[in-house]
Amino acid sequence: MTSSLLVGDVERLGVIAVDLAANMPAWTRRRKTTYSFIDADTVLHRRSIDLILPDADWFPGGAPDENELIYVPLGIAEKDTLAGFGMTDRNGAAVSVLSTHENGQLATAGFNALIDGYLASRPLAAHAFKQPLRRIVTAPNGSEGARELASAMEAGLAAVLSTADQYRTLLEDLSTGFMVLVGVPYKPGVNHLFKLEWTQSYLWSSPGVGGGLRALAASLGLVNKELTFARLEVGGAFSTIFEFIQPEDVRILRTTLAIERLGAEPQTVGPRPHVVVNARVVDPQNPIANRSDRGTVRLALRSRRGGSFLAIVVLGWLTVIALWAVTGRLAELDAQTTSAVILVLPAVLSAYLIRQGEHAIAGRLLAGVRGCGLGIAGMALVAAMLIGVGDLRRDPVPRPSTLHCSTVSATLGPHPEPVPTVMGMRCDVPAAKPLAARASHLRGVVEKMSVAATALALLLSIGALSTWYATRKALRLDRSVQSGRPEDRIT
Repeated sequence: MTSSLLVGDVERLGVIAVDLAANMPAWTRRRKTTYSFIDADTVLHRRSIDLILPDADWFPGGAPDENELIYVPLGIAEKDTLAGFGMTDRNGAAVSVLSTHENGQLATAGFNALIDGYLASRPLAAHAFKQPLRRIVTAPNGSEGARELASAMEAGLAAVLSTADQYRTLLEDLSTGFMVLVGVPYKPGVNHLFKLEWTQSYLWSSPGVGGGLRALAASLGLVNKELTFARLEVGGAFSTIFEFIQPEDVRILRTTLAIERLGAEPQTVGPRPHVVVNARVVDPQNPIANRSDRGTVRLALRSRRGGSFLAIVVLGWLTVIALWAVTGRLAELDAQTTSAVILVLPAVLSAYLIRQGEHAIAGRLLAGVRGCGLGIAGMALVAAMLIGVGDLRRDPVPRPSTLHCSTVSATLGPHPEPVPTVMGMRCDVPAAKPLAARASHLRGVVEKMSVAATALALLLSIGALSTWYATRKALRLDRSVQSGRPEDRIT
C-alpha cells in the first residue's frame, strides 16, 4: 500500500490551500527566481520563497487550528516535465511535496467546496461542477486543461466565477499548471523559507523562417539575440525578483520586464543594463487586483567584443591580405614557399574555430562568425593546394621584331653603261627586352577565392562593429542608470 502525505479533512484542507493560492500577495513576502542556462536549450530554475502564514481571522473559509498540518502553495508550476525537481527548507533539509494525484484531489475538493457555497458569498451549485473541475486540474497537459476549462465555462461555471475574480484566475492557472503544495504546521506570524530547483527545456529560436534568419544574424553579431520568458507570475508575492545568470563569454546587454495587470495599462520596467528585474504588486491587501498579474522578461544577448570574435576577424583579414598579395605576384613566386606561407594563417585561425569547454550559448552566438572564419580558411587552404601542385608559369612566347635598315651604293663603269653596286647596309637594332614568364590560369581561380574571402571578412567586420556599438550603448545605459536619470526607466 502506498503511503500518502495527504492527511486530514481533504475538503477543509483543500479550501485552505485554494484560499492561500488565490491570495498569495497577502502572505508571500518575497519570491526570487534565478535562471541559469545549462545549455542553449535547457534552463535551471532556482527559486526562493519567503512567506509568513496569516492570522486565523484572515482565512475566509475557516481558519486552521494551531499546529495543524496544512498544505501551503508555493506557486503554480506549468504542466511540463520538471527534471531534477527538489525542495529544501532554510536549513537545507529536503522537503516533500504532494504527488500529482494528491495535488489534484486537494485542488478539486477545495474548488468544489468553494463553488458549492462553502463561502457565504458564493451561490450553491450542488456539486454540479465536481467532475469538470477534476478534469481541469488533473489534465495531463495545458492544452487539454484549457479545453476542459472552456467547456466548463460554457456549461455555466462562468456565471459562478466572474472575470475579475482571483479564484477564476487561479482556476485558469490550474488548467495549464499545478500547485506546488508542501505540508507546514500552521503557526500564524512564523516566517518560513523554501528553496526550489528544477530544469526545463527552452526553445532557442522562434519557429519559422523569420526566427531562423534572426538567429543566423545574431550568430554573425549583426543583431542582438532576443530571449523571451513569457507568462511569469508577478502577482504571486508582494515582491517578485527575476535574476538571469550570464553564461561565460556572453553579455546580457539589456533586460526588460513588461507587466500586464487586470484592467490597467501594461507597465514596462527597464530597459536595464543588468540581469536583475523586480516588480511589486499594486495592493497586497487586494488580491483581485494582483492575482492575474503576469510578466514577460526579454533579454538581449551578445557575444563579448574581444576573445574569439576579435581574433577571428583579425586573422581573417590577414589571410585576405596574404591572398591578394600572392595573387598579384604568382608568376614571380616559388610555388612551394608560397603555399607554405599561405597555410600559416589558416592554421592559426583554426585554433579559434573550435573551443573545448565553451558554453553552448556562447558557441551559438559565434556560430556564424566561426562559419565565416572557416570559409576564409578554406579559401586559403584550397589556394595553397592549387599553387603547390599547379603550374604557376607559362613558357615565354617569342615576339616578332621589326628592323629598320638602309643601304649605301655606288655607280661603277663607263658613263654609257654604269653598274650600280651596293657598298653596304646599315640596320638599327632595338634593345632586346627579356621575355617574362606569364602567370598561368591559376591566377583567375585564386582571384575569385580572394574576392569571396574578402566578402566574408567584410561581413565579419560589420558584425564586429555592430557588437562594439551595442556593447558601448549598454555601457552608456549602465552609467546613466547608476546616475539615476529618470529617462532610463520607462513606465
